[in-house]
Amino acid sequence: MADRRVIFCLILCHFLESTNSRKSPVGKMPRSKPVTRGRDDQIAQAPVSALESVAKIDGRRARRDRNHELVLDTVRKLFTEGLLFPTIEEVAHRSGVSVRSLYRHFDDPGSLVSAAVQRSMRLGSERARIPSFGRGSFEDRLARFVEVRVALFEYEGAGFRAARVHAPDVPPLRDALDTTRRFLREQVEGQFAVELRALGRQERFLALSACDAVSQFDSLDYLRRDRQATAAECKEILARAIERNLLG
Repeated sequence: MADRRVIFCLILCHFLESTNSRKSPVGKMPRSKPVTRGRDDQIAQAPVSALESVAKIDGRRARRDRNHELVLDTVRKLFTEGLLFPTIEEVAHRSGVSVRSLYRHFDDPGSLVSAAVQRSMRLGSERARIPSFGRGSFEDRLARFVEVRVALFEYEGAGFRAARVHAPDVPPLRDALDTTRRFLREQVEGQFAVELRALGRQERFLALSACDAVSQFDSLDYLRRDRQATAAECKEILARAIERNLLG
């Protein structure tokens, strides 16, 4: 019986020792697993660098756009000074933009001139609008027409002159000239549609052609540059010519 108690005690002691060996030491925390950055943390951090990159790209693009517009406006200013064949070097000197930068945007002076003329046309498109187009009395429509037409030429005349000079060698400018002249003729036809409809077919063609010819930029350029007419005198010349052709 005593032997059994001894054996039981030995077994119990062995069991307690093995149990204690598996427990963590008192006062010592179990080793934790290394903390890894999860996907959500990575996503949360990503926009910071992405936004910085976007800001840098936007800044470069804005600066490039400003330089581009500055160059084209410089070319337009040179047009007004009578320099219709500006070189890349001349434009770089006047605009402050490097020659290297200019050649990155424009292959040659022709493409530079073409871009400047097209910018001038875009900027002048709003100025070409005639208030209450085609409506009102003949006197009111005539006054609005000559006012807008001469003001438009004053704004775009230099660019038009450059386009006319370069058009034979630069197809985009030739197309731009054709588009401009067609628009100006259609504007005459729409503004004075009432008077033109009252005429016979042949008379209508002659009257429209006469009014169109006298109010085209080519004619205004001749009046302003060769005849030295003032803007006010040009308005009076246009008004008299259109009135006599439409009303007799």
